Amino acid sequence: MFLSFIVSCLWRFTRDRGSKLVRKITRIFTQKFNAPYYNWSCVPVDKRERLFLEFAVCKRRLKDMVSTARRTREQPPWIGETLWAVMCAYWDTEPAQKRSRTYSKARLSDRNGLGPHIHFSGPKSFQEIQDELEEKLGRIVTIGEVFVETHTKSDGTYVDRKAELIAQTYEQNVRDRLSQLEAEASVVSDGTSRPRELTNEELTTIFLQSTERDSRGNPYGLGSLEDTLGCANYNLPGQSSSSFLDLEERLKEAQRKIEEQAAYNEKRDSEIAAREAETARITAEQKDKLEHLSLVEKYLRQTDPQFLDFMASKSSTTTESLPATPQNDQ
Repeated sequence: MFLSFIVSCLWRFTRDRGSKLVRKITRIFTQKFNAPYYNWSCVPVDKRERLFLEFAVCKRRLKDMVSTARRTREQPPWIGETLWAVMCAYWDTEPAQKRSRTYSKARLSDRNGLGPHIHFSGPKSFQEIQDELEEKLGRIVTIGEVFVETHTKSDGTYVDRKAELIAQTYEQNVRDRLSQLEAEASVVSDGTSRPRELTNEELTTIFLQSTERDSRGNPYGLGSLEDTLGCANYNLPGQSSSSFLDLEERLKEAQRKIEEQAAYNEKRDSEIAAREAETARITAEQKDKLEHLSLVEKYLRQTDPQFLDFMASKSSTTTESLPATPQNDQ
């Protein structure tokens, strides 16, 4: 389908040296910031689809930029005065404050003894870190390797217990899969051939099976690399072909709604244009009539004394019929 094809093509361009592409994407999005979008869910569906088709990372950029503006209360130059006032008023409401406290508490929670979520990527995105590792090592770097890089301290220990458990689970699952491949190879060979190595896609699948997911199904510990999974059909636990068919149906439904909205907008624009044309025609006719009557009046004033007497009598009658203005006592 066209929509999924465009999205999958966009995901192929992942290398962004110096964040030049990210800055361009950010600049384009800020130019489209024309309403009080407090968060991504506030953005209309049709606008989301257009932004996804242009740049699939706009969701993450919006979240980071608006979140920073909300936290610092420093007005960015790309948010107008009126929009900024509306957004600040919303952030000060009790529901928004309560939601912020809830999310903050969740981020800083002890997580059953595992401690708050921490990573050491700093201002760099996980995608940038993966690119730098690939430049350094001269090979493709797996998601698991990026996870270890971003969740390990300089002394080699993990940033928290949860990261350590996930890394250990991932490493064990990789070893189990390699042992399985080795056993399969020994059955069909004379013992001299070596089992094949795991592909990057297989390692990604193993990591996704090893990590945890939040209530919305987002995998833990991937950062911006989560977006690169959008075009991959990884065989995760609990997923089947029916889930992908369901996703395709939802994409088709979204495309249908976009087409319906486009047709509605086209019809609405045509109706508005027709009304404007009719209004312009009526205005032009009235102007022509006024000009014609003005010429007739001018002609009669110059050629017909009786017309002048008539106009004078009507003028005096109108003056006499007006109510007298009351005089204030001095």
